[in-house]
Amino acid sequence: MHLPPNYALERSGTGSVRSAAGAPDIVAPTLPGQGRARPAQRGRQITRAGRPVLRSIWAGTKRALSALDKVLAYLVPVMAFGAGGFMLYASAFERIPPSEEMVLVTGPVEYYSVERSRGDIPNRINFKMWNDDTPYWTNEIDQDWVSGRLEGTTIRVAFHIEPGPVFRLGTVKTFGLSVNGRVIKGLEDDIAGETTLLRYVFPVLALIMVGLGYWKWPRRPQLKLQPDGTMAEARIEKGFELSWGKLTPRRQFIRSLWTSGFAILFVLLIKPEFLWILGTAIGCSIWSWSMYRAWRSDVEQQP
Repeated sequence: MHLPPNYALERSGTGSVRSAAGAPDIVAPTLPGQGRARPAQRGRQITRAGRPVLRSIWAGTKRALSALDKVLAYLVPVMAFGAGGFMLYASAFERIPPSEEMVLVTGPVEYYSVERSRGDIPNRINFKMWNDDTPYWTNEIDQDWVSGRLEGTTIRVAFHIEPGPVFRLGTVKTFGLSVNGRVIKGLEDDIAGETTLLRYVFPVLALIMVGLGYWKWPRRPQLKLQPDGTMAEARIEKGFELSWGKLTPRRQFIRSLWTSGFAILFVLLIKPEFLWILGTAIGCSIWSWSMYRAWRSDVEQQP
């Protein structure tokens, strides 16, 4: 490009050459790859710029999921320990007063509601008495009451409560129940059942819950070198081990036998009815047989 000698040139920021004497602009040629980017190129540039952000979000998500997994691994044992501790506390410090200390309450019912479990089976009645704002509840179910046959009539009830009264979770538990003169459950029978639950059933359930919490508590696996050169968690043949999965198939079969025996004995003590005993025996037999087959299969696979 040839210019007269009296022209002084200066370069503007737009890539064009402008004369200082006010002459027309002389545009410099644009090289390939310079200038404004095409839409496709801009899209690729945005995508490349967004990749680090996406990687950072994904890494943060994985860290959050890993932390949640650790929390859930400790959640079940902590809940089991809490339930076991509550049952032990209730068994040790809660007291059911004798019948002589109970307070008799009689009168008409102003309001009631029925709570039902699965299968539409009534399992609890919440109610209030006339001129009494105390909320009461009972798990003694009168079929005439919960079925609605007494609707439109005066429902007179009689029951006993602990002196105070004693509120638990905002309501007062009743002991014994009579509806319109019909005895649904006697006071002495109700006290005996609650005492058995508190003194004998709760400690057993507490030990089971504490054992479950100990079993479910996360631990580092103890790895053992296998014959094929791989590392696998060692199985226990001798000594006590609470975790079922760490036992050898033979130990699992033996444990299934005495566990089944305890289950049948528990049913004989709590629910000595033929169908309950038969169903428990059949279920335990199928379970023990499956453990025996797993043991025999493991023996056949060994060299």
